[in-house]
Amino acid sequence: MLSHQAAYFTKRGKLLAMTTKVTKPTTAKAGALIIDLGLYPRQKINRQHVTRLRDALRAGAELPPLHVDKKTKIVVDGIHRLEAMIKEFGAAHKVSVVWHNYKAKSEMFRDSVSLNATHGLKFSKYDRGRILVEADAFGLDMDEVCRLLQITPYTAEKILGNVRWMVDRSKVVVDNAVAKAKRRGKQPEQEKHERRKRVCIKRGMSKLLRQETITKEQAAVNDRALGVPPMKLATDLLDRIEQNCILYSLDFVFVLERLKTAIDVALRSDAVKEVKKHAA
Repeated sequence: MLSHQAAYFTKRGKLLAMTTKVTKPTTAKAGALIIDLGLYPRQKINRQHVTRLRDALRAGAELPPLHVDKKTKIVVDGIHRLEAMIKEFGAAHKVSVVWHNYKAKSEMFRDSVSLNATHGLKFSKYDRGRILVEADAFGLDMDEVCRLLQITPYTAEKILGNVRWMVDRSKVVVDNAVAKAKRRGKQPEQEKHERRKRVCIKRGMSKLLRQETITKEQAAVNDRALGVPPMKLATDLLDRIEQNCILYSLDFVFVLERLKTAIDVALRSDAVKEVKKHAA
Protein backbone atom coordinates (compact mmCIF):
# COMPACT_ATOMS: atom_id res chain seq x y z
CA MET A 1 0.00 0.00 0.00
CA LEU A 2 1.32 3.48 -0.88
CA SER A 3 2.29 5.83 1.93
CA HIS A 4 0.37 9.10 2.39
CA GLN A 5 3.13 11.04 0.63
CA ALA A 6 3.53 8.60 -2.25
CA ALA A 7 -0.22 8.51 -2.87
CA TYR A 8 -0.31 12.30 -2.91
CA PHE A 9 2.54 12.49 -5.41
CA THR A 10 0.94 9.91 -7.69
CA LYS A 11 -2.35 11.79 -7.63
CA ARG A 12 -0.78 15.19 -8.43
CA GLY A 13 2.20 14.20 -10.59
CA LYS A 14 0.33 13.56 -13.82
CA LEU A 15 -1.37 16.97 -13.71
CA LEU A 16 1.83 18.86 -12.91
CA ALA A 17 3.86 17.04 -15.55
CA MET A 18 1.92 18.95 -18.19
CA THR A 19 3.77 22.18 -17.40
CA THR A 20 6.83 21.29 -15.30
CA LYS A 21 9.46 18.66 -14.78
CA VAL A 22 8.70 16.94 -11.47
CA THR A 23 11.11 15.12 -9.17
CA LYS A 24 10.40 12.50 -6.54
CA PRO A 25 10.05 13.84 -2.97
CA THR A 26 13.31 14.78 -1.19
CA THR A 27 13.95 16.87 1.92
CA ALA A 28 14.91 20.51 2.52
CA LYS A 29 15.20 22.82 5.53
CA ALA A 30 11.87 24.54 6.15
CA GLY A 31 13.53 27.91 6.74
CA ALA A 32 15.22 27.83 3.31
CA LEU A 33 11.87 27.84 1.48
CA ILE A 34 10.19 31.08 0.41
CA ILE A 35 6.56 32.14 0.69
CA ASP A 36 5.55 34.55 -2.08
CA LEU A 37 2.02 35.79 -1.37
CA GLY A 38 1.98 37.40 -4.81
CA LEU A 39 1.78 33.90 -6.29
CA TYR A 40 -0.55 32.54 -3.59
CA PRO A 41 -4.09 32.03 -4.96
CA ARG A 42 -5.80 32.65 -1.61
CA GLN A 43 -6.34 36.04 0.00
CA LYS A 44 -4.13 35.26 2.98
CA ILE A 45 -2.76 32.51 5.21
CA ASN A 46 -5.50 31.04 7.40
CA ARG A 47 -4.10 30.93 10.95
CA GLN A 48 -6.87 28.63 12.18
CA HIS A 49 -5.92 26.10 9.50
CA VAL A 50 -2.26 26.35 10.55
CA THR A 51 -3.30 25.62 14.15
CA ARG A 52 -5.30 22.56 13.03
CA LEU A 53 -2.29 21.27 11.10
CA ARG A 54 -0.06 21.76 14.16
CA ASP A 55 -2.50 19.67 16.21
CA ALA A 56 -2.36 17.00 13.51
CA LEU A 57 1.46 17.00 13.63
CA ARG A 58 1.40 16.57 17.42
CA ALA A 59 -0.94 13.63 16.95
CA GLY A 60 1.63 11.98 14.66
CA ALA A 61 0.08 12.79 11.28
CA GLU A 62 2.31 12.72 8.19
CA LEU A 63 1.56 15.70 5.96
CA PRO A 64 1.88 15.57 2.14
CA PRO A 65 5.09 16.97 0.58
CA LEU A 66 5.41 20.61 -0.42
CA HIS A 67 5.68 21.58 -4.09
CA VAL A 68 8.52 24.06 -4.62
CA ASP A 69 10.28 25.75 -7.53
CA LYS A 70 13.86 24.45 -7.54
CA LYS A 71 15.50 27.69 -8.72
CA THR A 72 13.73 30.29 -6.57
CA LYS A 73 12.76 28.01 -3.61
CA ILE A 74 9.25 29.55 -3.79
CA VAL A 75 6.54 27.29 -2.38
CA VAL A 76 3.89 26.58 -5.02
CA ASP A 77 1.72 24.36 -2.82
CA GLY A 78 1.81 23.70 0.93
CA ILE A 79 2.14 27.14 2.53
CA HIS A 80 -0.12 26.22 5.44
CA ARG A 81 1.81 22.98 5.97
CA LEU A 82 5.13 24.85 5.89
CA GLU A 83 3.90 27.45 8.39
CA ALA A 84 2.65 24.70 10.71
CA MET A 85 5.93 22.75 10.59
CA ILE A 86 8.06 25.86 11.18
CA LYS A 87 5.96 26.90 14.16
CA GLU A 88 5.94 23.36 15.56
CA PHE A 89 9.51 22.20 14.86
CA GLY A 90 11.51 25.30 13.90
CA ALA A 91 13.12 26.61 10.69
CA ALA A 92 15.84 23.90 10.73
CA HIS A 93 13.27 21.11 10.46
CA LYS A 94 13.60 18.96 7.32
CA VAL A 95 10.41 18.87 5.26
CA SER A 96 9.41 16.65 2.36
CA VAL A 97 9.61 18.52 -0.97
CA VAL A 98 8.72 17.83 -4.59
CA TRP A 99 10.92 20.07 -6.75
CA HIS A 100 9.72 21.63 -10.01
CA ASN A 101 11.67 23.36 -12.79
CA TYR A 102 9.48 26.29 -13.79
CA LYS A 103 10.31 28.54 -16.72
CA ALA A 104 8.05 31.41 -15.68
CA LYS A 105 6.00 32.68 -12.75
CA SER A 106 2.86 32.15 -14.80
CA GLU A 107 3.53 28.38 -14.67
CA MET A 108 4.03 28.58 -10.91
CA PHE A 109 0.76 30.44 -10.46
CA ARG A 110 -1.11 27.99 -12.71
CA ASP A 111 0.09 24.97 -10.73
CA SER A 112 -0.56 26.74 -7.42
CA VAL A 113 -4.19 27.26 -8.46
CA SER A 114 -4.43 23.69 -9.74
CA LEU A 115 -3.17 22.10 -6.53
CA ASN A 116 -5.02 24.38 -4.13
CA ALA A 117 -8.28 23.89 -6.03
CA THR A 118 -8.36 20.15 -5.38
CA HIS A 119 -7.43 19.85 -1.71
CA GLY A 120 -7.25 21.81 1.53
CA LEU A 121 -9.42 24.84 2.17
CA LYS A 122 -11.98 25.65 -0.52
CA PHE A 123 -11.56 28.83 -2.52
CA SER A 124 -13.92 31.60 -1.46
CA LYS A 125 -15.73 33.69 -4.06
CA TYR A 126 -13.21 36.45 -3.34
CA ASP A 127 -10.31 34.01 -3.87
CA ARG A 128 -11.78 32.96 -7.23
CA GLY A 129 -12.08 36.61 -8.25
CA ARG A 130 -8.45 37.29 -7.35
CA ILE A 131 -7.34 34.17 -9.23
CA LEU A 132 -9.23 35.19 -12.36
CA VAL A 133 -7.72 38.67 -12.25
CA GLU A 134 -4.16 37.38 -11.70
CA ALA A 135 -4.56 34.62 -14.30
CA ASP A 136 -5.57 37.23 -16.86
CA ALA A 137 -2.56 39.37 -15.90
CA PHE A 138 -0.28 36.34 -16.36
CA GLY A 139 -1.85 35.69 -19.78
CA LEU A 140 -3.16 32.24 -18.84
CA ASP A 141 -5.89 30.57 -20.88
CA MET A 142 -9.12 31.55 -19.10
CA ASP A 143 -11.00 28.42 -20.19
CA GLU A 144 -8.32 26.31 -18.52
CA VAL A 145 -8.45 28.48 -15.39
CA CYS A 146 -12.22 27.96 -15.25
CA ARG A 147 -11.69 24.20 -15.44
CA LEU A 148 -9.14 24.38 -12.59
CA LEU A 149 -11.59 26.38 -10.48
CA GLN A 150 -14.42 24.05 -11.51
CA ILE A 151 -16.62 26.93 -12.64
CA THR A 152 -18.25 27.78 -15.96
CA PRO A 153 -17.12 30.75 -18.09
CA TYR A 154 -20.53 32.31 -17.31
CA THR A 155 -19.79 32.12 -13.56
CA ALA A 156 -16.33 33.56 -14.17
CA GLU A 157 -17.89 36.46 -16.07
CA LYS A 158 -20.26 37.16 -13.16
CA ILE A 159 -17.38 37.10 -10.66
CA LEU A 160 -15.34 39.45 -12.85
CA GLY A 161 -18.34 41.80 -12.84
CA ASN A 162 -17.37 42.53 -9.22
CA VAL A 163 -13.90 43.72 -10.21
CA ARG A 164 -13.01 47.40 -10.13
CA TRP A 165 -9.84 49.34 -10.87
CA MET A 166 -7.97 50.61 -7.83
CA VAL A 167 -6.35 53.93 -8.75
CA ASP A 168 -3.52 55.18 -6.55
CA ARG A 169 -2.82 58.84 -7.30
CA SER A 170 -0.43 59.38 -4.39
CA LYS A 171 2.56 61.61 -4.97
CA VAL A 172 5.91 59.89 -5.40
CA VAL A 173 9.47 61.01 -5.97
CA VAL A 174 10.57 59.81 -9.39
CA ASP A 175 14.19 58.95 -10.22
CA ASN A 176 14.83 61.79 -12.67
CA ALA A 177 13.49 64.33 -10.18
CA VAL A 178 15.91 62.99 -7.54
CA ALA A 179 18.88 63.27 -9.91
CA LYS A 180 18.01 66.84 -10.93
CA ALA A 181 17.50 67.93 -7.33
CA LYS A 182 20.85 66.48 -6.24
CA ARG A 183 22.63 68.39 -8.99
CA ARG A 184 21.00 71.61 -7.83
CA GLY A 185 21.54 70.86 -4.14
CA LYS A 186 17.79 70.97 -3.44
CA GLN A 187 15.16 68.60 -2.09
CA PRO A 188 13.46 66.61 -4.89
CA GLU A 189 9.90 67.65 -5.68
CA GLN A 190 7.14 65.09 -5.60
CA GLU A 191 5.36 64.28 -8.83
CA LYS A 192 1.94 62.74 -9.28
CA HIS A 193 2.06 59.12 -10.31
CA GLU A 194 -1.00 57.01 -11.08
CA ARG A 195 -0.87 53.29 -10.34
CA ARG A 196 -3.71 50.98 -11.33
CA LYS A 197 -4.60 47.53 -10.08
CA ARG A 198 -7.72 45.40 -10.51
CA VAL A 199 -9.46 44.48 -7.26
CA CYS A 200 -12.27 41.99 -6.67
CA ILE A 201 -14.93 43.62 -4.47
CA LYS A 202 -16.11 41.55 -1.52
CA ARG A 203 -19.69 40.88 -0.47
CA GLY A 204 -21.00 43.67 1.75
CA MET A 205 -18.99 46.34 -0.08
CA SER A 206 -21.74 47.14 -2.62
CA LYS A 207 -21.07 50.90 -2.44
CA LEU A 208 -17.76 50.28 -4.24
CA LEU A 209 -19.55 48.46 -7.07
CA ARG A 210 -21.33 51.72 -7.92
CA GLN A 211 -17.98 53.40 -8.55
CA GLU A 212 -15.97 53.08 -11.76
CA THR A 213 -12.72 53.17 -9.76
CA ILE A 214 -11.82 52.84 -6.08
CA THR A 215 -9.08 54.49 -4.03
CA LYS A 216 -6.06 52.79 -2.48
CA GLU A 217 -7.63 53.30 0.96
CA GLN A 218 -10.95 51.73 -0.15
CA ALA A 219 -9.03 48.77 -1.59
CA ALA A 220 -7.31 48.27 1.77
CA VAL A 221 -10.69 48.29 3.58
CA ASN A 222 -12.06 45.82 1.04
CA ASP A 223 -9.07 43.53 1.64
CA ARG A 224 -9.69 43.53 5.42
CA ALA A 225 -13.48 43.21 5.13
CA LEU A 226 -15.21 40.10 6.45
CA GLY A 227 -17.56 39.80 3.48
CA VAL A 228 -20.62 40.48 5.67
CA PRO A 229 -23.33 43.08 4.83
CA PRO A 230 -23.02 46.27 6.96
CA MET A 231 -26.59 45.84 8.28
CA LYS A 232 -25.69 42.45 9.72
CA LEU A 233 -22.47 43.77 11.28
CA ALA A 234 -24.24 46.76 12.83
CA THR A 235 -27.14 44.65 14.14
CA ASP A 236 -24.76 42.08 15.63
CA LEU A 237 -22.77 44.76 17.48
CA LEU A 238 -25.97 46.46 18.67
CA ASP A 239 -27.32 43.16 20.03
CA ARG A 240 -24.10 42.46 21.91
CA ILE A 241 -24.04 45.92 23.49
CA GLU A 242 -27.74 45.93 24.43
CA GLN A 243 -27.64 42.41 25.89
CA ASN A 244 -24.38 43.00 27.79
CA CYS A 245 -22.44 40.36 25.85
CA ILE A 246 -19.16 42.27 25.52
CA LEU A 247 -16.11 42.06 27.76
CA TYR A 248 -14.79 45.61 27.46
CA SER A 249 -11.13 46.53 27.15
CA LEU A 250 -9.39 49.88 26.77
CA ASP A 251 -8.64 49.15 23.09
CA PHE A 252 -12.28 48.27 22.40
CA VAL A 253 -13.52 51.42 24.18
CA PHE A 254 -11.17 53.46 21.98
CA VAL A 255 -12.65 51.80 18.85
CA LEU A 256 -16.20 52.47 20.13
CA GLU A 257 -15.35 56.16 20.58
CA ARG A 258 -14.02 56.30 16.99
CA LEU A 259 -17.16 54.47 15.84
CA LYS A 260 -19.43 56.97 17.63
CA THR A 261 -17.65 59.88 15.92
CA ALA A 262 -17.88 58.18 12.52
CA ILE A 263 -21.60 57.43 13.05
CA ASP A 264 -22.30 61.06 13.97
CA VAL A 265 -20.57 62.20 10.76
CA ALA A 266 -22.42 59.59 8.67
CA LEU A 267 -25.83 60.62 10.08
CA ARG A 268 -25.18 64.22 9.02
CA SER A 269 -24.02 63.21 5.52
CA ASP A 270 -25.94 64.04 2.34
CA ALA A 271 -26.33 60.32 1.56
CA VAL A 272 -28.23 59.69 4.82
CA LYS A 273 -30.33 62.83 4.37
CA GLU A 274 -31.28 61.62 0.90
CA VAL A 275 -32.36 58.23 2.25
CA LYS A 276 -34.52 59.87 4.93
CA LYS A 277 -36.00 62.24 2.37
CA HIS A 278 -37.12 59.36 0.14
CA ALA A 279 -38.47 57.40 3.13
CA ALA A 280 -40.60 60.33 4.35
